[in-house]
Amino acid sequence: MTRFSGRIVLRDAAVVAPGYVIPGLVSLALVGVLFARLGANEFGLWALIYAVAFGVPLLTTSAVEAVTLRYQHRERQGIRWQVWAPALVATAIVGGIVALLLIPERTPEIAGATSLLSVAVGAYLIRIAQLRADLRFAASSVAASTRAIAGGLLATIGALTLGSAAASAIGMAIGVMVAIVLSTIGGQRVRETVDDKPAAGTADLRVYGSASLVIAVGLFVLSVGDRFVLSAVRPLDEVGVYAAVYNVVDLVIRLGPAVVMIALRPRLFRAWDVDDFSRLVPWLGGLSGLILWGSCALSLGFVIVARFVGAGVDIQGLVGPIAIGISAAAVASGVSFAYSASERQVRLAFNVVGCAVLNIGLNAL
Repeated sequence: MTRFSGRIVLRDAAVVAPGYVIPGLVSLALVGVLFARLGANEFGLWALIYAVAFGVPLLTTSAVEAVTLRYQHRERQGIRWQVWAPALVATAIVGGIVALLLIPERTPEIAGATSLLSVAVGAYLIRIAQLRADLRFAASSVAASTRAIAGGLLATIGALTLGSAAASAIGMAIGVMVAIVLSTIGGQRVRETVDDKPAAGTADLRVYGSASLVIAVGLFVLSVGDRFVLSAVRPLDEVGVYAAVYNVVDLVIRLGPAVVMIALRPRLFRAWDVDDFSRLVPWLGGLSGLILWGSCALSLGFVIVARFVGAGVDIQGLVGPIAIGISAAAVASGVSFAYSASERQVRLAFNVVGCAVLNIGLNAL
């Protein structure tokens, strides 16, 4: 029988928090260091490499990640390597191809660095999904912190020594791989028996995984599509400024909601499987309301601060729209978990695709 209470979720959130706070602080520092060392043009290139490397795994490994989070607690041996190994091979190939198609500087160095970082991120996301599905939140938090510190340090060394976005991306990829290796040392799976729910069948996994892949495509477009629309019509230095502002706003607004939702998601899935979901609905609704009010307050704060702090760059016109969009995404994440728990992944896929299409149209305008 699964266990759920607000106290349990808050306890798990406290364990998860360092895995978001530390990477968040490292990312904030990394934006400043890399922007200062690489310059606006090369940082714009870095932003595109980063977007591809963190976006492609959403397309190639998201099905494995989603299936792992939703069904691993029913599987005695976990999700097998035959499922995730082909996804990582596809990640390496697609990452290089997308880099050649979408990044303005089409060189072997850029394509290779993007491919390497993409497969490292894909493997990391699958590993984190395994840990969280097993309720090993402390291990996932340590892995996230290690990934951020090692990746940020090696990315900085690459930028300082070679002064290129490709070198920085390779350094980050190595740091991510170090975190994956360390996360496999020690620890055991945590299984809570679900007596009336058998292991998921192949058909269930395929439907759920396929819908998750479609959702990932939509989320990829929603999260980084704007940068590629901008890079198609404006210089790379403007892309760099936009990406820097977006990263800072995103880190601050989504930090709190992400921590709580990550701790809540596996509990939602297990509660649904033992018909104990009704108690969670009011709790989830209230949490979504708090996230809405909190993110709106932070958005207003960003707009006020932007009037006085620009570091020589005009960011006032960027902060407001970016903050509104990120706030909406933070609230929507809780609703999407309810869809996934009830295995209505196909309906969720249609909703996300519709939002992504509308997003691209508005970005183009």
